[in-house]
Amino acid sequence: MPNRNYIKGRKREYKIMNILRNKGYLAIRSAGSHSPIDVIGINLKDRKIILVQCKTGKFSQKEKEKLIRES
Repeated sequence: MPNRNYIKGRKREYKIMNILRNKGYLAIRSAGSHSPIDVIGINLKDRKIILVQCKTGKFSQKEKEKLIRES
């Protein structure tokens, strides 16, 4: 059986995929890749691509600022 952290992370990824699908995106999960991208959302109508790194824990203020700067 997979470990608890894997199950928790997978659950979060599926939640994000459902949110994207409800907004009209094609959502793809990058399962087991250990890459910085967990979910890819593609909106063909608006020609937008969203790359998502899912986290189950909390972000520190420093991490939030870094993500905002880099996005």
